Amino acid sequence: MELSTVCDPIEDLHQCTDDLTRGRTAYGKWDVDEEGCNCVFEYWALSYRLMQLRIRKTYRWEEGETFDLLFDKVDFLAELKRICCGFHPSGGWRNCYPEGS
Repeated sequence: MELSTVCDPIEDLHQCTDDLTRGRTAYGKWDVDEEGCNCVFEYWALSYRLMQLRIRKTYRWEEGETFDLLFDKVDFLAELKRICCGFHPSGGWRNCYPEGS
């Protein structure tokens, strides 16, 4: 998933992660509003550890692809935490954008 420096849904991502970690939600939804391609992330619990994630892509006002994923909530959160905590130490946005652009 690539996000721009302008439209990063960091607050929503943190809220989603916090809700899942604390078991506060049975259903959640957040939008990634990008330049050209938008995504809607919906997630819900199927059991204590099993979660479903649906990613719906849209291009302007047309529906795009939909991805339905099943995952173990504990493993997913551990991997997400590892990726998020390593983002800035591994170079952050400098790895995505050349200097001066």
